[in-house]
This record gives sequence, structure tokens and C-alpha cells, in this order.
Amino acid sequence: MYRMRLKWTGAVATGSDDGNPLNRLCCADGSEHGTSVNLDDQRQQRYFLSNTPATPLARKGHAPQVGFFFVKAASAVTEPYDKPALTFEEQLDLLSFRGLGIGDRRIALNALERISYYRLSAYWHPFKKHDNTFEQGATFEQALQLYEYDRRLRLLMLDAIERVEITFRSLVTYSLGHRYGAFAHADPKNFHRASKFDHADWYNQGLLPEINRARETFLDHFKKRYDGFPRVPIWMASEVMSLGSLSKLYKGMQNPDQQQVVRHWGINPTVAESWLHVTTVIRNICA
Repeated sequence: MYRMRLKWTGAVATGSDDGNPLNRLCCADGSEHGTSVNLDDQRQQRYFLSNTPATPLARKGHAPQVGFFFVKAASAVTEPYDKPALTFEEQLDLLSFRGLGIGDRRIALNALERISYYRLSAYWHPFKKHDNTFEQGATFEQALQLYEYDRRLRLLMLDAIERVEITFRSLVTYSLGHRYGAFAHADPKNFHRASKFDHADWYNQGLLPEINRARETFLDHFKKRYDGFPRVPIWMASEVMSLGSLSKLYKGMQNPDQQQVVRHWGINPTVAESWLHVTTVIRNICA
């Protein structure tokens, strides 16, 4: 429970005390007064305003203060989920009932069938009002256009990111492999100290599980012929590690090795490190 000093502006009571100490109004002296009010219907959280002035807070060198306290319940009020599954026709009828314009019903039904109501709901959400109805003039076609715009933008971004990602994988592999050997990535001495890069965590908790989860033919071949799996050469490991793991690997590389990777691009290794991290974040958003 936490308290916040508020200026009294008046409120309408919408409930009563249920005996829960967290659902009572508390003054500074611990006494309980006031009414229960709901200030946020959408999140179904309960708030309470005291209508009795708080006991002055006597602090040395400060004038006594009076005011009201605002108390929030420790958790949101929940209820059982009992919404039924609706047919595509029923889903469209519900949207229409709530005020969403439906231009071509056949196209709208087809969109619900191939995309799903739940996925599309993110794109008509900006047109919804607090009471779950829609703004005047909002249409299903507008939501569908937003979805198509978002889909095409994500595909364009993923295409560009893939090119950067593959190039980075190739250059990191080449730099580490030629300088330190096939298992360069497995030796912590080839990287920054743990204060900047926790190699053990990156390798044992990040990379090795990714290798174990991968179902690549070249990994099956290595496992059958060579010892040490999942300890595989850098040129195999770099093909199955996530972009996030690749980003962390580059960040942990020593400065001369980082410079070797980006020397053809004419940028500072620190800048490249930042770019790779941002690229990872964007890719995860687009995926």
C-alpha cells in the first residue's frame, strides 16, 4: 500500500468498504475515514480518497501540513474469463454493433479468416473509445490497411536486417577464426575481461543451448564424426547463434578484432557495436 497527498476536488462514491485493510481510507495518524471510489474503470483497479483532513505532519523547521491521502489497493480486481468463441460472422457482427464501419462484408470476413480477429484487434484498437465502442467514422478497412502497411514494413526491415546480419556473421567468423583458430569463441582469453563481457554466461547459458536446439544437417554430421559436441567450430556456431548472441559476441571482442570486422565500413567499432544492438532490437520487434 502506498499513499499520495492530493488536493480534494470531490468524488462520487461507487462502492463501500469490504473489510480489507487495504481497501480503507487512512489518515496520517492511521485512522480510517472516507469512501471507496473507482477512478479507472478500464483497468478495474480500486482507489480511495479520504474526506477527513490528515493529522498534521510535525517536522522540525516546517509548518504543519494538512491534506488528504490517496490509497491504492495492492492488486487489481479480477474475474473469471467466460467469453465464448465466436464464428467469423459473429465477430464481424460484434464489431459492427460496437460502431466499426464494415464496407465490404465479404472482404472483412475473408480478412478475419486468414489473419484472425485477435491479431487484427491491435490495428483497430487506436479507433476504440473507453467504453469499447469505436470513434465515429472508423472502419474495418482502415484497420486492415494499417495491418498491411505494418506487414510490408516489417518484411522490408527484415530483408535489410538479414543482409547486415549475414555480413556481420561472416566477418566476425573470419576475424576470430583466422586469429585464434576454429574454437576461438570458446576461449575466454580471446575476449575482454568479465567486467565488460561475461564469457562464461554468454557461452554456457546462451550459445550452447542454441546449438543444442538447432536442427542443422552440418551439426548432425559433426556430432557423428567428431568429439566435443556442442563445442563446434566458430563457422558452425555463428550460423546457429541468434542475432542477440552475435551482438554480445562482437561487444566482447577485443578492440583490434572489432576493428578488423568493421574496417571496410569506415566506422568506429563502438558505433558498430551500438548499431548491431539496435538492429537486434528492431529484428525482434519485426519477427
